[in-house]
Amino acid sequence: MVANCITHGRRRFVQVAAKFPEECVMCWKPWATVYEHDAFCREQGMSAEDRLAYHQAHSGPLMQQLKLWFQEQFADRQVEPNSGLAR
Repeated sequence: MVANCITHGRRRFVQVAAKFPEECVMCWKPWATVYEHDAFCREQGMSAEDRLAYHQAHSGPLMQQLKLWFQEQFADRQVEPNSGLAR
């Protein structure tokens, strides 16, 4: 399933956290930092363009690491494509 925003993506992990607690924590940690970055941007009164640039520089690497972790989970067969976690 494609999640077009971080909030909807995170919500899907909340739904399966009881069955996959360790995996969900791996996702929540970088997301928490991304939310902290966004709060900082808002506190600083950054424009939408400046917020985007800030997120690309600071949140982008975190999200890239998370993407690689997801890919490794599938490649190493730690997660089955049809499992609740994969959804």
